[in-house]
Amino acid sequence: MATHNGNGFKIYGGRDPRELPAYPLDLAARLLLLPRDTLKAWVFGKVWFDRKEQRERTFFPLITPPEDSDQSLSFVNLVEAHVLKSIRRKHYVRMENVRTALAHLRDLHPEARHPLADIDLLAGGRDVFIREHSELLNLSMGKQIAMEFLALYLSRIERNVKGLAVKLFPFLALPVRVGQKVIEPDSNRVIAIDPYVSFGRPIINGTGISTDAIADRFWGGDDIDVLAKDFDRPLPEIQAALRYEHAQLERE
Repeated sequence: MATHNGNGFKIYGGRDPRELPAYPLDLAARLLLLPRDTLKAWVFGKVWFDRKEQRERTFFPLITPPEDSDQSLSFVNLVEAHVLKSIRRKHYVRMENVRTALAHLRDLHPEARHPLADIDLLAGGRDVFIREHSELLNLSMGKQIAMEFLALYLSRIERNVKGLAVKLFPFLALPVRVGQKVIEPDSNRVIAIDPYVSFGRPIINGTGISTDAIADRFWGGDDIDVLAKDFDRPLPEIQAALRYEHAQLERE
């Protein structure tokens, strides 16, 4: 495993694995449990003909991929899309409001190339966030509920001492609103995407065991108990890996 500093990046050509174009569009959409067309528009934009208005329209990208991406995303892009998913798909925030908030973030943090990934939006406290970035929240659903949804998504991002995103814990089951509470069915951080381990493919956290390796064995006919023994991991971790892989298949 590479160390998290410049000296440990020799096998990556001196580049930080966080920034490498390691995730083809189809794979990235699957890992994030996002519709492919949605993710493609967020990262690469979209042009279409509006029949109602009888004119061509353009959706400009919200996420900047690596320059040599060839329609592939970096780990940092995955984190950005994860945050966008929480504020756009769950809270139904208008996209122009998202653009306004992103522009504001860039003004406040000109050093950040990827503000949604490299800025801890809750680090300054929730009141500060509401004042400065309320465009990212659907306040009509209630400030507390909106903040709880976003906070759950942000809590799935692990950061280093510099505040940069270095690990993402994808959801196996999405949070849901029940009355005036937000329920997180998947509260365990078992599955991780770590750009420094297993070339950034989903793994059982703290190991180099990829979820697709477990799934391949299971779909090949191996019993779950056998997998737990062979991989030397607790049964719940094997089950979590299989749930995550199954969720990806359901999105295809």
